[in-house]
Amino acid sequence: MEKLLKELLEANRHQRHDFLNHLQVIWGYIKIKREEKAIEYLQDVTDYLQGLRDLNKISHIELAADISAKILSLGLNKGFRICVPEVWNIEDENIPKVRDFLNEFWDKLVKEVFAENASFTLTFNEGEIVLDVHNINGEFSWQIFSSIGEKYEIRNLIEDKKLIYFV
Repeated sequence: MEKLLKELLEANRHQRHDFLNHLQVIWGYIKIKREEKAIEYLQDVTDYLQGLRDLNKISHIELAADISAKILSLGLNKGFRICVPEVWNIEDENIPKVRDFLNEFWDKLVKEVFAENASFTLTFNEGEIVLDVHNINGEFSWQIFSSIGEKYEIRNLIEDKKLIYFV
């Protein structure tokens, strides 16, 4: 729990810094009379904040906090979108397995997907975690991600450019 609190505090510091930078960028666009760029940038920031709001739909508090810390530390990234369309429940006995899986999954996601300059959506649906990759240059290494699911005995399915984990 202490590790999670430290991660959240660090993520909060990172977000505060980023938010001040976002305000400076918007202010700069307005100052040089590039209102259309300021509006576009405001939309990007709004989309990011709405994704953060979606994290409140994750019913397990510690899991929601862990995912929030990861996303906050990432900051605004136009290539990343988080989506939690409705309340996402995980049975208590599956929480440790899902948390460990998500930690390893996130490390690979940041390392592999961002290295490819791909954009992606991470969706938490009832009973599923869906990784949907867009704008991929060349072949994407799905095996890396499906093997993480296998390691934690989480069934997965590759469908088009989506990887669906059944949790």
